[in-house]
Amino acid sequence: MKTDTMLDMIRMLSSQGASGSLEINTGATDGEVCFYRGQIVDARLGKMTGFQAINALASIRNTTYNFEQAITPPAQNRITPNERLLLKNFFGIQPVEPDEEDVPLESWPDEDARPVIPLSSVEADHQNGSPSVEEQHNEPAMLRAPYQTPRDISAIFKSDPEATLVKRKLSRRPLTNQRVVRSVFVILLMVVIGVIALMLVQRFRRHESTTTVQTASPTSEAKNDIPDLTGTWKVTNTIDRTSYQAYQNMEVAFNVSINQDGNAITGKGEKISENGRSLPTNGRTPIEMKGTVDGDKIEATFFENGKVRKTNGRFVWRIDKSSGGLTGTFITTAARSSGRSAATKLS
Repeated sequence: MKTDTMLDMIRMLSSQGASGSLEINTGATDGEVCFYRGQIVDARLGKMTGFQAINALASIRNTTYNFEQAITPPAQNRITPNERLLLKNFFGIQPVEPDEEDVPLESWPDEDARPVIPLSSVEADHQNGSPSVEEQHNEPAMLRAPYQTPRDISAIFKSDPEATLVKRKLSRRPLTNQRVVRSVFVILLMVVIGVIALMLVQRFRRHESTTTVQTASPTSEAKNDIPDLTGTWKVTNTIDRTSYQAYQNMEVAFNVSINQDGNAITGKGEKISENGRSLPTNGRTPIEMKGTVDGDKIEATFFENGKVRKTNGRFVWRIDKSSGGLTGTFITTAARSSGRSAATKLS
């Protein structure tokens, strides 16, 4: 399948409690997002993993994907605690907790345990003449056992002789002509629906390829609509929310040199001041950023190498056409801080 909103697809699978692997093809790079009961366990796009991969997928359009269901979680979890916080606060996605030692962001209730009735007990009750649980509820125990798929039931038939006796009893029900006709009708209907769906998909792809060819060569006027952000910028973040009270309402400023290549931007710089007080040379921590430009909207992730640990976060800016500056918001894993962000071009 193909979609223009991969982030919406990830949110939908998470909200539906899906378990499995979402395989993604952007045309030049392959990726994968793994879910377990609606929670993200792992994410990969090219060489990027975790939050970086989800962030890149959020800004990529026209991707092809295929979702493969699975009932067991992947063995590997590359979502870090800092990245889980960003996924929840910024994208509204709750990833899975890796282990009990990591402090969970939220408490998730366990699913109600449902007893699985052994087949040996069913046969024993039947031989003793007492009504079994299945007979009391007019429903086979195998059908009420949680999480048993047809593949699980086949495995039971192969490994348990008692299960084979139950299978023989169920298979004695005759298949009437009416049921045969109904089954054939359903199969023919599914074939017709599949053919129609295939024709619609092929027509949509032809239309999309035609549209891509027509828009592949942008005019000079369209190129001029892309703002030129190359230069040195002063970025000022004002902390409105934080888990560390000493950071409340603090203003942190950075000098960042931005380089733009089409719609892609990269930048490097350093922290220069806190609350207007200039920092000494040994206190200026380096910062790196990369992102994309879409019209007057700019989205970028950043990484700051602090004295104690490496933190990361995200900028979302809008271009102020009157002043040429940038205004928006930021979020960072440093003390779980977030707030307003503004940038002014120095040169």
